[in-house]
Amino acid sequence: MNRAAQIVTALLDHCGHCDQDKRLKIGTEVEGEHTSDPKEKRKIALAHTRENPLYYPPKPKPKGAKEALRWIKSR
Repeated sequence: MNRAAQIVTALLDHCGHCDQDKRLKIGTEVEGEHTSDPKEKRKIALAHTRENPLYYPPKPKPKGAKEALRWIKSR
């Protein structure tokens, strides 16, 4: 398994889908930049989270492998 796959697997194992509601809430807020319609914001956010459960991370995205590992361990 390559390093990127290990990081993604660790993130999914650690985060799982337990905070899917939190990610959806974050996604709905983010999509507010594109539309003011609440139903449309939710629809877009749902599509993104179904495509990639980590699309809206609860914390800022890590930069580099060392920071990614710290990010994983801090969760």
